[in-house]
Amino acid sequence: MPTSDVIKLKRVRMSFPRLYKPRAFREGQEPRFEGTFLLDPSDKMHAKHIEEIEEIGAEIAAEVWPKKVPATLVECYGLADDQHPPLEYDGYPGMYFVRTSANLKNPPRMFDQGRNELLLDPQTGAEPRIPYAGCYVNATITLWVMKNEFGNRINANMRLVQFVADGEAFGAKAADPEEELDILDDDEGDSFLDD
Repeated sequence: MPTSDVIKLKRVRMSFPRLYKPRAFREGQEPRFEGTFLLDPSDKMHAKHIEEIEEIGAEIAAEVWPKKVPATLVECYGLADDQHPPLEYDGYPGMYFVRTSANLKNPPRMFDQGRNELLLDPQTGAEPRIPYAGCYVNATITLWVMKNEFGNRINANMRLVQFVADGEAFGAKAADPEEELDILDDDEGDSFLDD
């Protein structure tokens, strides 16, 4: 199946990273690394990235189905708001997403701003602090067509990820005592101790 040239994504947000410890999507399947990148269609640079992704996806699909691309083709990218149902995870509304993965033979590689590789701690096996869900990264990907018993898809391979800047971590909203706790009267505490 055809694979695209490398596509470079700049200053996109990282979502659902599984960058160091792969998992299988379904039982019996080979474990894979995963990560989704979020692009803002209102950003000029991101708009160019989106146009490139869409064009390359259409090109490689046409190589496989030169007469007519099947209506059942599923793409690993698109507008979060246009999905059925819409994707409403942290950071997704209004954004364009690209779901990527990598296999065990070609795992993704992570780098810091100085292009130093980020590796698991050799003694503890702990993952580096960066990148994390919600931070900004540069990334390189390739698109490829899958045509088998599981269906027709355009998938994306995750190749390299470079941490760029901190962002508000997804799913990490601080606990707010005003929303989550009641103010207790002295009597309530005393009566609890008397029970």
